[in-house]
Amino acid sequence: MHKAAGGDDKRLQSTLKRLGVTTIQGIEEVAIFTADGVVHFAAPKVQAAVQANTFVVSGPAQTRSLEEMLPSIMRSMQPDALQALAAQLGGAGGGAAAPAAVVDEDDDIPELVESAE
Repeated sequence: MHKAAGGDDKRLQSTLKRLGVTTIQGIEEVAIFTADGVVHFAAPKVQAAVQANTFVVSGPAQTRSLEEMLPSIMRSMQPDALQALAAQLGGAGGGAAAPAAVVDEDDDIPELVESAE
């Protein structure tokens, strides 16, 4: 027997209501980066419950390659984020080698010592 998806949607909406989600207006698109590419939502419905660290993005989505989405992503990035991306890509693109990680000796975990008391 096949169940209708409407019951699941009602349960989801009641759970989101208990979390106190509110709809966020004015979001034109959402891009979620995955290992397989970019999940792109055009004109999504976005809801958030910031106190519960919960965000809901719903609507029709397409999985696209990063190369296909890069021009669109770059237009929406802030200048400082673009500079950071350029620096990161410049280090990995065969130019100058990326700086080695600095290990701080103070970050070592001390050994546990049993109390005499």
